Amino acid sequence: MEDDGQVIISLDTELGWGFHGYDEDQSLSEDGRAERENIHRLLDLFDEFEAPATWAIVGHLFLESCDGDHASLDRPEWPHTGDWYAQDPGTDVECDPLRYGPDIITAIETAAPDHEIGSHTFSHVVCSEPTVTPDVLRSEIEASRELACERGHDVSTLVYPRNEARYRPALSEQGITAYRGKSPARKAVETDTLGGVRRYLRFMMGCEAPVVVPRRDESGVWDVPASQRLSYNPGSSSLNERFSEHPRVTMAKRAIERVSRDGGVYHLWDHPHAFTPEMFRDLRQILQAARKREVDIVTMREAVERVDREVTDD
Repeated sequence: MEDDGQVIISLDTELGWGFHGYDEDQSLSEDGRAERENIHRLLDLFDEFEAPATWAIVGHLFLESCDGDHASLDRPEWPHTGDWYAQDPGTDVECDPLRYGPDIITAIETAAPDHEIGSHTFSHVVCSEPTVTPDVLRSEIEASRELACERGHDVSTLVYPRNEARYRPALSEQGITAYRGKSPARKAVETDTLGGVRRYLRFMMGCEAPVVVPRRDESGVWDVPASQRLSYNPGSSSLNERFSEHPRVTMAKRAIERVSRDGGVYHLWDHPHAFTPEMFRDLRQILQAARKREVDIVTMREAVERVDREVTDD
């Protein structure tokens, strides 16, 4: 990329839908207040730094209420419940604030930076599951885009639930031009028997987080790989306290220094509900580093538009 370097922040905004269909410890509040407080704190921080982010939102959160049926949608058969929507409460935001969130959409829309609304599918289907077919993914994307369109958003970006990027030809059929791909570090863990060890050592040494470049994949859709998940923290709290700066911040700063010098993208991501006080502190330091280096903070959509213009001009 001949363009200046960029920083992207993408946020998987899902609330209770992130655990839908799985028997897992959700670590969520009962009333959704803590999760909403995190979102508002993030928005305030982005306001302060005039930093836009890509908010990849589960489409069901756009709803004020529903009957829980969603009969028009293709759905996976689920081994635990049969019907995928059996656990949809079919109520409203007052009764089940972890399943509905139009107030969250409004808060993002009315923030000062021009945030991007992206899709995280309609109900957080995980494409690596055997019963999640291309038709299910198409239906999920279509439903989430329609709900966003009703509020004036032309959604062109997808973040796959749990980063399981499958059925990519289905994306362009539904108006999606870009998705967040797995980070090089994560791919190494999945393909190299020593990948996890190397990732841990790189973290503890504060090595530079991967600098990535959006690339059009074989299906014609732009892959915007992640660089770093902010909450990844394999070191113990007591060990990390010995560092003058948390290793994840050091990794981020070194990546930002690289993109300021050589171009490319540093792409940070996480879930708003997962933010701890330490993560807010560290995100602030990362934003400060980007401003100090005069690196543009952009959305996934804008990053793709920039590189697409370069390709077209060439």
